[in-house]
Amino acid sequence: MPRIHPAKFVTCFITPTPFRSDTVCDTVIAGGDPMPAPARAKKPPIEMLPREERIRRRAYELYLRRGNQPGSEIDDWLQAEEEIRRALEQAIDQVFPGQ
Repeated sequence: MPRIHPAKFVTCFITPTPFRSDTVCDTVIAGGDPMPAPARAKKPPIEMLPREERIRRRAYELYLRRGNQPGSEIDDWLQAEEEIRRALEQAIDQVFPGQ
């Protein structure tokens, strides 16, 4: 049986599924029409992320490529750092050739 919270115009249903939230709520406008879902934030392109985050992600990709075997974290980090540095230099050279 749905519960209605009059101050927020929210209808909630209890769901017994273990992989979802215990309560699923549909927010409705006062007239009973469903409100549009909020737009999801888009992930920024990898080039827009801070340098350290790009290195962290690349090091993780290298770790996965090695079969998730521990013991080479520093090597993965240093290789990722070098790859990101080279990519940045290449991008700068494309924008400002010959400098």
